[in-house]
Amino acid sequence: MHSAMTSDITALTFRPELVTPGERWVYSAGANVVPGCVTAPRITEEVPDLRALTAAQAVVVVLSHQGSYRDGSAGSLGHVAQAWRSVGLPVRLMDAPWEVGDAVRGIPGSITLLPNTRLSPGEEDCDPDLARAYATLGAKAIVGGFSKSHRRNASNFGLMEHLPTWISRGLALELDVLQPIRTGPLGALVLGGMKREKVLALFSDLTSRAHCVLPTGGVLNALLHAQGIGVGNSRRPHLDEEERRRLVQAVHTLGDRIILPHEVLLTEEISGSSHWAPLSVPIPAGWAIRDLRWSPEHLGRIAEVLGSVPTAVIAGPPGDVRGGFVVGAQSLSNLLAPLRDGAFFLGGDTCEEIEVTGTASPGGGAALEYLGRGTCLVVEHLRSIRLEGTFNDD
Repeated sequence: MHSAMTSDITALTFRPELVTPGERWVYSAGANVVPGCVTAPRITEEVPDLRALTAAQAVVVVLSHQGSYRDGSAGSLGHVAQAWRSVGLPVRLMDAPWEVGDAVRGIPGSITLLPNTRLSPGEEDCDPDLARAYATLGAKAIVGGFSKSHRRNASNFGLMEHLPTWISRGLALELDVLQPIRTGPLGALVLGGMKREKVLALFSDLTSRAHCVLPTGGVLNALLHAQGIGVGNSRRPHLDEEERRRLVQAVHTLGDRIILPHEVLLTEEISGSSHWAPLSVPIPAGWAIRDLRWSPEHLGRIAEVLGSVPTAVIAGPPGDVRGGFVVGAQSLSNLLAPLRDGAFFLGGDTCEEIEVTGTASPGGGAALEYLGRGTCLVVEHLRSIRLEGTFNDD
């Protein structure tokens, strides 16, 4: 790890010698990936500590998530269990629904993966009763899942209020990997995807450090909508009135450091027909932005900036890459490839949908929070619990 790893983070981090054979441990993971991503950072991040727990003959219960209860996208974690089995972890997936109060059987050296935590309506609301129920599954806990370390869920934030808890070595490593770009200038900040936190990053310290800022994907759509420009049926994160006002102000403050695409690819949702159109043209109802491209002049300017300041952060896909619309993604890959380790690809969708030519991090919103504030929610919470003396690692 980099020498920048602070002593208090080290003190909060799990160590294998903490485990007593036969002891029950609850492990909060963040394996929110689509099927087939066996080597995704969100899968591999958790492997060292899960392996250490089984080697020490702990009885392990894993809480992990995929999708959301709120929009009905939460599904089975069968592919996660299979991915961990493929690297030699003895994972048993609990097929039957888990109810509050249910015991979970296990033998020393075993791992039981509970059903998707986001099948429970209280998970994303950090329901205290659900958090207490999770805590009954073990005597100690590890909170991993860097990808959800900025979220106040019952299975991470709530859980650590009821059990002696450590952060995983994988989570600590992710913070350390990002340390080189925690301060100092950034050549480019590329924000895309559909999550609201990517838009809010435009208000953070990150933009003040970036020589150029590239809004793409849902972030671009939200920006256009906030400016009163019609975006048709283009998907975008929901923002309240105050956030839209702040977004317009942020664009004004950034001035010529913000680089917008020259053209966008529009698709009619009924017929499926597509055509490229200037960004300045309002998008009619029934049509949606699926891809984008920058002008040769803008591409040259971005390349020049990156030649002088060879660091970049990309968080979120620039368009509907899974739908086969890859012009914007390919342009970004070409721009970032020369940076090698100076390019940081943040988040599961980013790493799955764009060719990673540099450093990959499983956390999108979590990484942006850390880069903007220097910490993340679960680390702050665990630190405050330790300071209050509720739990210790003796």
